[in-house]
Amino acid sequence: MKVSLNWLREFVNFRMEEKKVANILNGKTMEVKKILPYYLQKKSFKNIIVGEIKDISVHPSSDKFGIAEVYCGETVGIKKIVFTKAGLDIKIGEKPMIATKGAIFENGLKIRDKAIFGIVSEAAFCSEKDLGLPLNISSIVKFPLEKLGATAYDIFELNDTVLEFDLEPNRPDLFGIMGFAYELSAILDKDIILPELYNEIEFIPGKNYSSKENELTVNIENKGLILPI
Repeated sequence: MKVSLNWLREFVNFRMEEKKVANILNGKTMEVKKILPYYLQKKSFKNIIVGEIKDISVHPSSDKFGIAEVYCGETVGIKKIVFTKAGLDIKIGEKPMIATKGAIFENGLKIRDKAIFGIVSEAAFCSEKDLGLPLNISSIVKFPLEKLGATAYDIFELNDTVLEFDLEPNRPDLFGIMGFAYELSAILDKDIILPELYNEIEFIPGKNYSSKENELTVNIENKGLILPI
């Protein structure tokens, strides 16, 4: 059984480091077999962020190259990118993935400041192929709805740590995320946070609840006997 700490935090409000959570569950619930930091699984995502193209111009020394000024959020600021114009479809206002200094593509190419015909390029545009994504497409990856400065780890939900357990047959209550949420909330003495789906349901005794009348009907006679979900 693998338990995502990000998912667990949706049900229990805690800010402890992954190792401390693992130690608590190890001692009070069951053995944690592995701690899997997902952000270490994809090294080609390091220093990859969303930027917005603010300006595009032709390189003064070669019309085969273009120069783009890209704003990558408050932390990184403006980066200048010298790019090959052939086959590249970019426009002002678009929000592509940007590889900043220190990023290493899937093929081993390391991004660094590099002068191209006298203009220093401080970053690079990214394709799915560069990031090692399954589709392996060479076109630039764009995320129009993501906030500026968002990292590749955040976008692809890899900024997470997963705990792996070897479940015992005497704990079937832990065969799902809610079981671990209730377990951790009890250990930490914190309230469980139920999804809005459950919070919005008002159960009235004597009323039938069914998604399809011909398949299943549940009749609640006594609301007081309903256990928390």
